[in-house]
Amino acid sequence: GPAACNRTIPVFDGYTRFNVDLAYVGEKQVAAKGYRGPVAVCSARYVPIAGHRRDRPATKFMAENKDLEVWLAPIDGTRLLMPFRVSVRTMIGTTVVEASEFSVAAQ
Repeated sequence: GPAACNRTIPVFDGYTRFNVDLAYVGEKQVAAKGYRGPVAVCSARYVPIAGHRRDRPATKFMAENKDLEVWLAPIDGTRLLMPFRVSVRTMIGTTVVEASEFSVAAQ
């Protein structure tokens, strides 16, 4: 539900600091090897904080980009969510990464 998405994720990649702001869009049903069920669909926004060159076209593009989406699947028996699908529009096209198999192993 909404609690899965409505949050800000702070990120430092070793060079730059940015936030990923997530917002709840809805729910979908998905199926892949190892998982069949609901996913929370979240819109995402890239918010540059530090270490960026704000005048660069790529930085401006991503900061204004509204075509970012993450689908989060619950992991049974936990309070954890796993990305099932991530879609990002870039300056040269849209990149989509989607799980074809889903497995969880205790360590």
